[in-house]
Amino acid sequence: MKSLTLFFLLSVLIYSINGKINSSDNKIFSHVNIYSNLAEIIEPLGKLPLEFSNEEWSYIRPDTLTLIGPNVNVTEQIITEKKTSLNNQKIYIRSPTSTNTNIKYIKGVMIDEDRNLVQFTDNFIGTEPIYLTVSPDSILHILPPPESKFYVNFKFNSKDNVYTSYLRSNLNWKTCYQLNLFEESIDPILIAMANIRNDGKTKLNIKHANLFGGDINLRMPQSSLNRHSVQKYAIVENLQFDAVMPALSAPPSIEEGQEFVGLYKFSINQSFAIDGKTNYMLPMFRPSVTIERIKRINKKTVSITLK
Repeated sequence: MKSLTLFFLLSVLIYSINGKINSSDNKIFSHVNIYSNLAEIIEPLGKLPLEFSNEEWSYIRPDTLTLIGPNVNVTEQIITEKKTSLNNQKIYIRSPTSTNTNIKYIKGVMIDEDRNLVQFTDNFIGTEPIYLTVSPDSILHILPPPESKFYVNFKFNSKDNVYTSYLRSNLNWKTCYQLNLFEESIDPILIAMANIRNDGKTKLNIKHANLFGGDINLRMPQSSLNRHSVQKYAIVENLQFDAVMPALSAPPSIEEGQEFVGLYKFSINQSFAIDGKTNYMLPMFRPSVTIERIKRINKKTVSITLK
């Protein structure tokens, strides 16, 4: 039952998205739903076919890439990997006559990149073309070696706005807690922090994000929980994406949580960016806790005599 509810809640969020897909290395995402082990990306459908770099594709679950919308009917989906061939390109290889003290490189032509079969001529051996299979570390490329790119194409029927949706494994979040203990006369403070992790290599710019989590066992202040029916939960604010990343005077903050059948949603009120291999932490709420002090440790000066 919870899985069906989760699917419904994710689907209704598409009505609040406007914008365009940006395919540069500095990725810009219009709408992101972040979970404990992955993130759902929802983007307005751009020009087909969609193009993904090799790095991007390594974080995407291809079986989740689909089109969503009020009345979209996908009739065909094609995923293709393409890579510019090195065949017939000029390269440099280490000469077979090289020694450990005298390394020479000669110009050649790649004949079969799968086998690293190279054609070249060496005046020390003869004037006729010679074919040699070389190891990858013996090849010097004139241009950067090409990488694979992945293309996704769809055939569909729809008269309404259409969005792409897929799951990425390099963006996730978890809850961390900071416990501040003071003197006995001052109440302790427990602060919940949202720890958002970008495991990828490139920077991610996120215009609107929701954090989703399961049951939270700590008792939250009543004002932090807004219980809505399914119909009210589906109504989200109208997002404006005219500016890519507007200048912000205050840092982003996490709004009051919404709960539905044990599923918690926390919205981040502003756009934000996370560099690659970076943890981004934001305060969430201060739960009510009762802490019992069972022993006090006093610092004392202790002298030790060594014999």
